[in-house]
Amino acid sequence: TLIITATRGFEMSGAIYTHNQLVKHGVEAELHVWHGLFHGFFYNPDVPESRDCYDIIVKFFDRRLGRK
Repeated sequence: TLIITATRGFEMSGAIYTHNQLVKHGVEAELHVWHGLFHGFFYNPDVPESRDCYDIIVKFFDRRLGRK
């Protein structure tokens, strides 16, 4: 499970809680939190961190789908 959030996103608390519960129950989960950004920041290509976020998403799916 891949969870992405930002410190100014309304979903941050829920995302962290969900990640903790998944890990607690033995589910492999990744949590990535961007400081100072807002909900859905990666939809805006003008936000420099968007590229970093997309790189993490691509690497996550490459690992899960067997691509190196």
